[in-house]
Amino acid sequence: MQAVSRGGGGSNGGAGGVFYSGGAGSEGGAGGSVRLTSAATIDTSGADAYGLYAASLGGAAGEGGKGRSIVAVGGHGGANSRSSEVNLTNQGTVTTRGEASHGVFGQSIGGDGGTSVGARQGAIGGDGDSNSPNANGAALTVSNAGTITASGKSANGIVAQSIGGGGGNGGSAFGMYSLGGNGHSSGNGGTVNVSNAGRITTSGAGGYGIHAQSIGGGGGKATQSTAIGTLIPSIAHGGKGASGGDGGRVTISLTNDSTILTKGADATAIVAQSIGGGGGDGGTAGALGLVSIAAASWGGAAGASGHGSTVDITTRGRIETQGDGAGGVLAQSIGGGGGTGGDSTTAGISLVAVGTGGSAGGAGHGGKVFFNNYADILTNGTDAHGALLQSIGGGGGAGGNALALGTIALPYYSGNATAAIGGVGGVGGNAGSVDANNHKIIKTKGDGSRALVAQSIGGGGGSGGTAHATSISISLTSASLAVGLGRSGGSGGDGSTVQSHNSGQLETAGDHAAAMLIQSVGGGGGIGGSAVARSAAFGLKTFSASLAIGGRGGTGGNAGSVTLDQQGSIKTAGKQSPGVLGQSVGGGGGSGGLTHGDTRADTGSVAVSLGRSGGSGGDAGAVTITQRTGGWIETTGMASDGLVAQSVGGGGGIGGAVGDKNQPDWPPIPALPDGGGGFTASASLTLGGSGGAGGAGKTVTVTQNGRIETRGRQSSAVVAQSIGGGGGRAGSTATSAPGGTLGLSLTLGGSGGAGGDGGQVTVKQTGVILTSGMGSTGVLAQSIGGGGGAGSSSESTQSPGKVTANLSIGGSGGQGGDGGDVHLDHSGVIRSSASDALLVQSIGGGGGQAGAVYGGVNIDGTDAIRSLSPPEEGFAFTVTVGARGGNGGNGGTATVNNSGSLSSNGDTRAAATVQSIGGGGGTGGIASAFYDVSPLANQPVAQMSLALGGSGGAGGHGGSVTWKSTARTAGGGIMSDAIRLQSIGGGGGVAASQMAAVSRDDGPTGPTYRLTGAVVSLQGRGGSGGMGGNVTATQEARAHIETAGESSIGLLAQSVGGGGGISVAHFPQGAAKTGLNLGGGVGAGGKVTLNQSGIVETSHAGSHAILAQSVGGGGGATRVLGADQSTQIFNAAREGDGNGGTVAVAINSSGSIITAGIGSYGVLAQSIGGGGGYLNTGVWAAPAEGSLTQTHAGTGDGGSVTVEVAGSVRTR
Repeated sequence: MQAVSRGGGGSNGGAGGVFYSGGAGSEGGAGGSVRLTSAATIDTSGADAYGLYAASLGGAAGEGGKGRSIVAVGGHGGANSRSSEVNLTNQGTVTTRGEASHGVFGQSIGGDGGTSVGARQGAIGGDGDSNSPNANGAALTVSNAGTITASGKSANGIVAQSIGGGGGNGGSAFGMYSLGGNGHSSGNGGTVNVSNAGRITTSGAGGYGIHAQSIGGGGGKATQSTAIGTLIPSIAHGGKGASGGDGGRVTISLTNDSTILTKGADATAIVAQSIGGGGGDGGTAGALGLVSIAAASWGGAAGASGHGSTVDITTRGRIETQGDGAGGVLAQSIGGGGGTGGDSTTAGISLVAVGTGGSAGGAGHGGKVFFNNYADILTNGTDAHGALLQSIGGGGGAGGNALALGTIALPYYSGNATAAIGGVGGVGGNAGSVDANNHKIIKTKGDGSRALVAQSIGGGGGSGGTAHATSISISLTSASLAVGLGRSGGSGGDGSTVQSHNSGQLETAGDHAAAMLIQSVGGGGGIGGSAVARSAAFGLKTFSASLAIGGRGGTGGNAGSVTLDQQGSIKTAGKQSPGVLGQSVGGGGGSGGLTHGDTRADTGSVAVSLGRSGGSGGDAGAVTITQRTGGWIETTGMASDGLVAQSVGGGGGIGGAVGDKNQPDWPPIPALPDGGGGFTASASLTLGGSGGAGGAGKTVTVTQNGRIETRGRQSSAVVAQSIGGGGGRAGSTATSAPGGTLGLSLTLGGSGGAGGDGGQVTVKQTGVILTSGMGSTGVLAQSIGGGGGAGSSSESTQSPGKVTANLSIGGSGGQGGDGGDVHLDHSGVIRSSASDALLVQSIGGGGGQAGAVYGGVNIDGTDAIRSLSPPEEGFAFTVTVGARGGNGGNGGTATVNNSGSLSSNGDTRAAATVQSIGGGGGTGGIASAFYDVSPLANQPVAQMSLALGGSGGAGGHGGSVTWKSTARTAGGGIMSDAIRLQSIGGGGGVAASQMAAVSRDDGPTGPTYRLTGAVVSLQGRGGSGGMGGNVTATQEARAHIETAGESSIGLLAQSVGGGGGISVAHFPQGAAKTGLNLGGGVGAGGKVTLNQSGIVETSHAGSHAILAQSVGGGGGATRVLGADQSTQIFNAAREGDGNGGTVAVAINSSGSIITAGIGSYGVLAQSIGGGGGYLNTGVWAAPAEGSLTQTHAGTGDGGSVTVEVAGSVRTR
């Protein structure tokens, strides 16, 4: 049974005449409203045989006429037309048998806009359609109270669609000056409402029970623009792409009488989608200049995309699927993808050639998603989620690429300038909020089948357009310039808030099947566009220059907050199947674009290549999870945590790599007469792109008042983490420059990105937690700073010349992020059979490693050295500087208040471990300078090499650690302490080795060629160790600490300073050299204070009741290899050491200390100064002519130690 209202198609416009534009196409007719109600029994067979079909369809618009004239304008396409409202109701019985034979099918679709055919010769392409309102899809309502049965592949029970009409495409243009026509905007999707109070059954792959969609029309795209000119400039500009339409609201509601059953692969019971239309692509542009002044082209800008709208689903009754990939409910609101910017291509025998890529279109936003479940939902296949709910921002479009090639050849004087500029990448769309609530039952049985998934995901940024510019000039006196600019990648879209409530039952049986996954994720930043610039000049006097700059990586999007209120039951049975996984994850930054520049000229050349930075990672959002009294989580599989709450910053993007080469393999050019020599110069500069900074982790709050039990290995009950994103690695750099009269080469490495900080973590535990597997902590609470990114390595080499200078500087390592404060209040029960009951940590991120540096002058063979004129004037100077490693981040405060029961029975475990740890310092950059001579004649060439190795980064400081207890804490295994409290400073970074060398070899004519000159090597300093923080423990009168295994301490409290970094130097044999080498300083131990009013009891050997220590860090080490007789001065130093801090222990009148094992002290309190450093020179032969100096400071001092006993201390 069908009811259709269809508008008529518009007519096409006529072609233009000599001075007339083409005619416009006419508008299509509108579709009228449709209402269809059936209580009949309908039975169909065969493909595409619908049971009930109701539709309102707008007519397609006509095409615009073509322009054909000296001054030509293409006619506009006709306007798109609207559709009208559709109502479709089934109260009867509908049965279909056949592929794509839907039971009930309703549509409201706007008509597509008309396309402009185009114009030739003077030339402006017509726009896609006229300036009339867009053709929206209208409201659509489908209701079912009857019975629907659909059998066959892709045969759905109910299909409901409202779709906006697509925009018309712009016309192409061709002429001396050409402008492409613009695309036209599209229509929006209308609202879609579906209700079901009956029974729907499908059998067949891809046969959905209900498929409801509102889709915005795609924006019209602009087409090609081409210009060709002789003697006069040729100019082409691509038209603009149009915007996509928005999706409309989609609502699905099921009553208690509803039943939906599907059988077949990918046969999801309910699919509801609101999707924004994609933006139209920008028009491409091409310009060709034939013996002209200039040629230029601009790619057209792309259109923005449409937004997704709200999706709202309420389920009741029963839903069951049988088939792999057949989920229960899929609800999505998706922003449209941004259009691609138009490419630009310019080529010409001309003075100037310019190409510019079009900018990309921004992406659409995802809308809100609501889900309320009161139904019984069961899926039986693999990868078949019970409910998958998503709001997704669209991906940004890619920027247009640009290619420009310019060349000129004249007898006496010529010059060419060429530029290529890529288009900017489009911004990713933001996601909307997701609200997911379960009040009944959701069960899955297959692997990879989660019960409830709620996600808000920002769209990724589009990549920046690439740029490639080549300039060639040929004349007796010629000059060339090439500029290539890659453009930035688009920023990632933001994730939004995700909220969920569970008062029902969630259960999974398969592996990799979390019961509940709730996430907010920022979109990744787009990759920056690469840039290439090549410039060559040929003749007697030639000059060339190139500038290449890569595009920046786009910034990662921020994630939104995640909130869960859990008071129902959650159970998983498979491996790697956590009960609850709640995450907020910032988007990663995009990588910087690659860069390459080179030149070719005999008289003078300059090449500059600049890498751009990677994008910063996006920040995470706050995560809050509450399990109320009566809530229950149980997992039985391996690696299946009970409850995981994570806030993770996005990683920084990699910096753009840079390489340039001044003597490329250019095509052969006929030889010109020799100009007789003269002054020649070359210069090369490269700068590597820095890594992007990592995003910050935000606050994580977990309140656990219910029951959590895990039985598998590596399955913690509660994991609460805030983690900063790692800093991006810097892009590598390399340059190679020619010699001549004067040759200069400078290479600068980019710095690694800083790690993001961890956020505050708070856990309040009043319920019951039980774990029984190895490596299964009761509560793991951590705030961790992100590691710093590595600095870029740098390589710079120079061909020989009269005067050559070479400077290379490595990129520094990024700073490690700080750990945030961690606070835990425990008043319930935690029992761990084979792991720590509590593990609380704040950890600073490690500093990034600095990049290695390599620089020098190459001479390969006798001919090369003889080419220096005169050879005795030759001089080379090489400097390499290793950069510093990044400093480690600081640990934050770690605090535990215990008024509940804590026990652990595993060996080498502890009932409670509380730590604040500073991050280790990064390794300094290796520096290597050389002057390399292969077989040579006997011409002396003066040279000097200087290498300065990079210093290691400083270690971060440990933060304060505080413990307060009024309850029982027990450790039960061997080497299983009851309580471990530690604040530890990070170790100093290693200062890398360096070399500075002069090579010698036997020449083919006999004698060994030896350069004269000096080598100076200055070694970087090892990084200083971080300081330990204060440690404070208070045991109230009701507190009871006990251990039951050998070497198991009751209460261990330590503050430890970080050790000094190592400094390692390597010098080659057989050359004059000077060196300086320093080991790193060290950190002091902090104050340790214990106030004991309760009971501490141990029963086995080597089990002290209390061990309190403050320890200064050990001195740094210095190692030197290769100092020999030719060493003029070598000075190696290692620095002083950290002091121990104050230690104070008080046993109050109510306090009682009891030990029963051999070698078990009641109280052992120590303050220890750090040990001296280490020096190994590696001098195998005693210096004959030079000298060797060694110095080091003394060891650190111990602090004051006080033990006051007013209670009892008994050892047996």
